[in-house]
Amino acid sequence: MVIKNGAVAINPLDWAKQHVGDKKWEWITHPFILGQDIAGEVVEIGSEITRFNVGDRIIAHAVGFYLYGNRAAEGGFQLYTIAREHMASPIPDSMPFEKACVIPMGCSASACALLQKGFLALDYPAVPPAARNGQFVAITGGSTAVGSNAIQLARAGGYEVVTTCSRHNFDHAKRLGASFVFDYHSPTCEADVAEALKGKKVAGAFAIGPGSVEFCVRVLSQLGDECRKFVVKASFPWPKDEPKNDEEYWEYMRWVDGWNKSVSEMAEEAGVETKYVEGAELGRNEVSKVVYEDFLPRALATGLYVAAPEPLVVGKGLEYIQEALDLQKKGVSAKKIVVLLGS
Repeated sequence: MVIKNGAVAINPLDWAKQHVGDKKWEWITHPFILGQDIAGEVVEIGSEITRFNVGDRIIAHAVGFYLYGNRAAEGGFQLYTIAREHMASPIPDSMPFEKACVIPMGCSASACALLQKGFLALDYPAVPPAARNGQFVAITGGSTAVGSNAIQLARAGGYEVVTTCSRHNFDHAKRLGASFVFDYHSPTCEADVAEALKGKKVAGAFAIGPGSVEFCVRVLSQLGDECRKFVVKASFPWPKDEPKNDEEYWEYMRWVDGWNKSVSEMAEEAGVETKYVEGAELGRNEVSKVVYEDFLPRALATGLYVAAPEPLVVGKGLEYIQEALDLQKKGVSAKKIVVLLGS
């Protein structure tokens, strides 16, 4: 179906691909249209579309970036985007597009980590939320776009969430459903999280943000047999000083390979399994239906699930996309960079 985009949001993968060119995600070739988070109005539907009609207001995870999508028509940074029915959800009339567009990529990535078989495989989220099941899950980066969605999905599935973020974002994480929030700047953060989880039935950890994989491995290694010692990795380290040429880029990639090896060795020694998650893989399995068809429509309509973090609108029009990419690259706290489109 074709969506007239009212607003789009920026993700790190967007500027990362722009920066590395053909050296990574090499199936995408120039010229190409990036962008994954979209919110807008359905203007055209295919003959097999059953859940939506022309005029519906929706969010969608545009999957042109991924190998199973891999076409510019499914990129988000344009006025009209082709979206897939099973990766879209209706939104309430009261939810403006600039708020709604912060949801899709963060929700998809979280669902891939938390719900997919072969990953944490948690119980599916429900409306109303499932009764607390006595299990805990650790989620770092609770104020990030991915963390904000992960907290809500886990809580709706009946889990107690232990998360980390800056102290000034504690209220944000708690509003989303976190039971325990710890300041990742604190020198005792690791010990504090381990203490909160000690003796509890722990379903695993979702590591979001720099240093989070090592942090989660160390925490889980301190827990007993009641803990499933499994860390899902959402990100990899980006260099402080960007590679300026091919030689520096490949030097950085060799460093990443070394980091992966050292983290794997550290985890193996601690008896902890780690696994990297792709943010849109649910589009190829049953989890997309669970999230975008069974859960999000009712959860958004009832207010159980909220658009988080808050949008930071850079401007209106495609001419603001590059400015938005540059701003996201610098980093934001408990915000998601958004560009308004449409009339």
